[in-house]
Amino acid sequence: MAYQLDIPNLSGSDIAVIYQFLDAQLNSGVLYVFLHGIYTGIVAVTLWNFFTHKSRPIGRQFMVAAMLLLFIVTTISVGFHWSYIISAFIDNSQSFWSRFSVLEDPQNGILLGMGITGAISTIVADSTMIWRCWIVWGRRWPVVLPPILMLFSGIVFKLMNTYQGYTNGSDYVLGFALYLSFILATTIWCTSLIIYRILTVGQASNGIGVGVGVYRHVIEVFVESSVLYSFVLILDMAFEVREEWENSYVDVMAAIVRGIAPTLLVGRVAAGHARSDQSWQGSVISSLHFGTRRFRARDQSSTEVETLQSVGIDKDWEVERGEMDRHKRTRTESQEYYSPSDVTLQDDLEAQDDHNGEAVGRAD
Repeated sequence: MAYQLDIPNLSGSDIAVIYQFLDAQLNSGVLYVFLHGIYTGIVAVTLWNFFTHKSRPIGRQFMVAAMLLLFIVTTISVGFHWSYIISAFIDNSQSFWSRFSVLEDPQNGILLGMGITGAISTIVADSTMIWRCWIVWGRRWPVVLPPILMLFSGIVFKLMNTYQGYTNGSDYVLGFALYLSFILATTIWCTSLIIYRILTVGQASNGIGVGVGVYRHVIEVFVESSVLYSFVLILDMAFEVREEWENSYVDVMAAIVRGIAPTLLVGRVAAGHARSDQSWQGSVISSLHFGTRRFRARDQSSTEVETLQSVGIDKDWEVERGEMDRHKRTRTESQEYYSPSDVTLQDDLEAQDDHNGEAVGRAD
């Protein structure tokens, strides 16, 4: 497609804004490729952990298939994005205006491919998160029904925005805003429910009201709930609403984190660090009532302490009364018999009387 090379009359501030936009697009493309390299390394390590473990349940196989599909689609999206950068900065590098015209052309076929791959990646990533939320909540469908509906609605608006931008040459702004809103709501819904579930199950298993183990459960919350993906989506929504050119960086970060979040979950499950699906399903009722059991246990322990204290007081009173009885018996026996000191004094008096009698006989 031939683009106009004549530069219109623009103010200095407009030209500065265009150059900032071009810099952001080029740098974000380089960042996209760099982050994809890190993503590839994480996928390789995850696959190695999966195939080196003998146990491969059906649930894990599903997660690995979703992870591979997400990686393939993300790789295709990176290819589209890099072709988009080459088309602007190499094939049409005559002037800053020609480069800007390529990047801002809504009927560019590369943008259509990027939109389709982005929609597929969103479907796979959010479906994996919804499936994990369903497993964590003991396969309870009412919990995951709202995010399923929100995901479906968001994808519909995403496809409408992509189609209208390619055919009519104008973006469907309302559709894109609704798409981001529904996807963000889906992610926050699943993330919040998974975090709540992990914390309640952790407290129920510990049997105390104090917080769960610091290191292990922080990692569990971080990976299981895909909180990093939710955080990046919130940033993306904020920059998109403000229409900042820095949104290009957040977009590529969201695209990579969208693939990394399920990959980390698969790696955790493959390494055997995640809870089994049966443990989540078996602790639905117990985790909902952990507070009642804790208070009952506390009341029972306090009752036992009071009982032990009363028994200890009774035992101490019995011991003290026994000591008093033995002391009384000892005093009675001492009154019936002379003490050793009294016997010695009586012998001395008798010996003195005999001596005085002998002295009187000699005087006579």
